[in-house]
Amino acid sequence: MEAPKEIVIRKKLHRITMRYLFVSILDALDVEKGFLFSLKSFFLNPKSAFEGYLNDDRYRHSNPFKLAVVLTAITVFLTIEFGFTELIADELNDGYRSGGQTEQAGETSAMFETTINEYYNVMMLAALPVLALSSLLFYKKTGYNYAEHLTLNCFMFSVTSVMYCISFPLQMWSSTMMTVYVILSFGYQIWVYRSALGGTVLRAFMASLTGYVIYFLLFVVVMILVVLTHMANW
Repeated sequence: MEAPKEIVIRKKLHRITMRYLFVSILDALDVEKGFLFSLKSFFLNPKSAFEGYLNDDRYRHSNPFKLAVVLTAITVFLTIEFGFTELIADELNDGYRSGGQTEQAGETSAMFETTINEYYNVMMLAALPVLALSSLLFYKKTGYNYAEHLTLNCFMFSVTSVMYCISFPLQMWSSTMMTVYVILSFGYQIWVYRSALGGTVLRAFMASLTGYVIYFLLFVVVMILVVLTHMANW
């Protein structure tokens, strides 16, 4: 009787490159599948991409929530690493300086920066349920439920996060580029709503604006509570 043969399968090892590391990170986070396809599809044709995700094309896309979390993490890293949160804290603290409260201004600015550094990712992701609620209220007749609106906004948010990362070097060079990015990302959001949900440009504009206004008001309330808590401990 012939002895059984040992079968050895050798896997080809690939050289470690930046692309290899990038794919490895995405694979570890389980978002490699459909990563670029999702971003490309929702950038070029949001209506087709959204309808495809809700139907037979879902398997080709990344999970929208994981995609948003990963890109938020990259955005937060860039923002904190290059000192943008310090600029945000200074803007929030201008009221103290204008009032001549120099000592309190320094303490409050440090407190703002610490809070933003620790919770900036939460602050960014917190916009998603608010934007989804706004689009749901303005597009109730489309028949999409809240979860589907949240899905659309996650994909939209992911694309604007990529836009932020791409424009980040230019933002460091000129503060005007931040304004350009805000205008472009807001315009893209209007286009996504208009394309994927229908209706007029005005409806899309109002849905986008309302979502950000509500989010901004909530952000201000949270910052006021942080300041009041800090003042109580002085």
